[in-house]
This record gives sequence, structure tokens and C-alpha cells, in this order.
Amino acid sequence: KIITSDLLTQVIASVPINNPIRVCGNIPYNITTSIIFWLIEQFHFWEDAFIMMQKEVAKRLTSKVGTKSYGRLTVVAGAYLDFEYCFTIPPDVFIPKPKVESAFVRFTKKKHTLINDEKYTRFNKLVASAFSQRRKMLRNTLKGWDIPIDLKEKIDFNRRPETLTIKAV
Repeated sequence: KIITSDLLTQVIASVPINNPIRVCGNIPYNITTSIIFWLIEQFHFWEDAFIMMQKEVAKRLTSKVGTKSYGRLTVVAGAYLDFEYCFTIPPDVFIPKPKVESAFVRFTKKKHTLINDEKYTRFNKLVASAFSQRRKMLRNTLKGWDIPIDLKEKIDFNRRPETLTIKAV
């Protein structure tokens, strides 16, 4: 059964389908990040997702630590999801022709997420705070956060957020 709707307003748990749910779409590029976070929030209700997105965003998903494109999207999505960059779609296959290249990406859920479900909201906000001023040290950007002692012992808060791997968080 195919359901056409605004994905961001869809609550998968309320969809009357017995089969595993697959998300598939050619989405407006300006809401790609919101859709990826929606996939995380609906984590237990879908099997996999195939999304055409702006190539730049697809590259951010798989960017390496220490690069300019490594940021909140890379860290939060990488804690919950695996992504496979399937292929690039050139602008000249579209009418009208966009000014950017597109990418087709497959998302699957990690068998073992790096962050527990109940900690998702706090984790997402913490990572957003850390990357809000990416050139500042973590001790400055996370000053108002109640960071557990065991985490303070594991991570050097004199580092900048883009120097930490997802696993270090």
C-alpha cells in the first residue's frame, strides 16, 4: 500500500499496515535534515528509507571527523542510522534543471544505537549546542549543561566539537 502524505506530519504508529514500512521520496531539499531527524524519532516503525536529496547533504552524512562538513547532522544521524550513498543524479535529468547535484541515499537503522531512545532529545540538543559555535571549545559551548562526571572523565572538554568521533560522544 502506498501512502502519499506530508511525511513530517505522519505518525507511522497510526498507519494501518501490517508489513514493514519503507519510506521513499524525492523530498524538498530544504527539509532534508528535518526528515532525517523524523526518521530517528520514528525509529521503531520503519524498515528502511530511500531518499533523493541534495548531494551536499548526503556528503555531510558521511563526512569525516575534522572536516568542515562534519557537524550535528553527521553526529546525531550517525548515532542511530547507517547510510549508503547509492548514486549521484546530475542536474540535467530534471526539468527545470536545478543548480545542484542530487544523491540517492538508503537509510537503515543501526542494530545497536549509540544513544538510548529516551536520551535522544537531550543528545540532539547537546550536539546542537556543541556545534552552535564550532570554533569554540566544548567547555565554553556546553558550559550550561549538566554533564555527568564519567563523561567529563572520558572527553577532553578543551577540544572543539568537530574533533570528536561519534563514538566518543
